[in-house]
Amino acid sequence: FFDSNYCDQLITIVERCLSRPSFHVISIHDEFTCHPNYMNWVRKTYMEIMAEISDSTLIDDILSKLYGKPIRIKKMSSSISEEILNGEYALN
Repeated sequence: FFDSNYCDQLITIVERCLSRPSFHVISIHDEFTCHPNYMNWVRKTYMEIMAEISDSTLIDDILSKLYGKPIRIKKMSSSISEEILNGEYALN
């Protein structure tokens, strides 16, 4: 079961996605291509995903699974996600 905070965050993400235009994106490894009219949407979405990852424990979870023991990485700043969201060129 999931707590209400998790469910609220998930609903926010789904509503945000549904409020945006739908368009095709081609991705090859770390390259994203779409019609030029939509590239800012791709850039913004990419930055939001990176910010969510920086706020999560994803890296800890991946390293813990790789090494078979609990690993916790201390974040060097609590504002990393804010800096990602306020950046201009997370995706070139």
